[in-house]
Amino acid sequence: MVLSFLTNPFNNYYTANSKEFISLDKAAKQDFKPENRYNLLPGNADSFAADLEKYAKHYGYGFLLNVHSTRIPDATATNTFTYSNPIHMLKTWNQVTDSNVAINANKMWGTHDWTQGTLIGDVFQIAEMTQARGELGNPNVVSFLSHKKFLERWKLTIMSHQVMEMLTPEAQVAIKLHKKKYQWIDPLANKTTDDGRSLLNKLLRLIFSGRSDKCLCGTCKDQDDQTSRLRIQHHQMALGNGIQVHFNYEQSSWCIPRISIHHGLLGCFFNCGSKKLQS
Repeated sequence: MVLSFLTNPFNNYYTANSKEFISLDKAAKQDFKPENRYNLLPGNADSFAADLEKYAKHYGYGFLLNVHSTRIPDATATNTFTYSNPIHMLKTWNQVTDSNVAINANKMWGTHDWTQGTLIGDVFQIAEMTQARGELGNPNVVSFLSHKKFLERWKLTIMSHQVMEMLTPEAQVAIKLHKKKYQWIDPLANKTTDDGRSLLNKLLRLIFSGRSDKCLCGTCKDQDDQTSRLRIQHHQMALGNGIQVHFNYEQSSWCIPRISIHHGLLGCFFNCGSKKLQS
């Protein structure tokens, strides 16, 4: 059963040593058992996304799947910002950039400025809350912004734990090879924390990393310039009869193959994206 936002206990603030927090944290992490486990094959992407969205609603971190791409400071109020142009990580394949994710991670765990953060000793370090950023009152009283950040940080750890649990052991090994992309270190507690969005972003990159840099049909090579904003990205997907099709993630359309009667070679009708099928 998916709880509503107002009745969902995961949307309430609790101190880290309270029995409510300890109980909910255990339920979301130690007691969490995914219905399915996934490898890194592209064919599993839709099912993985559907499962994760379901868990995100239940455990209250669905809003964190939106990555903001714009921040405008309020000229009349310190530490007040307007965030806009959110991009949903699961509903808009390949539109969220590594830069978008890194900037949002630094806002949550780092210095809160609108940058990708800076490695210190080859790691990202969690920044302590400060009065200057409005997270601590005077004298050092925890503020509303501190409660909000604590709650969002907690949910990002829930997301990271559940994403990892949804993977097969082999897929977990593969993603852990890239831990520097999603891990943050608390230098005071000497503790490592995984940022859920950064982990999910790297996972999605790995899922689609098997795409070919060139379309096998050979008719789309002019659109494969890596520096081109309009570059069409392909991924081979095998059908039961051995025919290959390519999915254009930017246009959400299929590049439909044809078979040469004389040579048995694959080609595209006119160009990629010229024919569309329901995915």
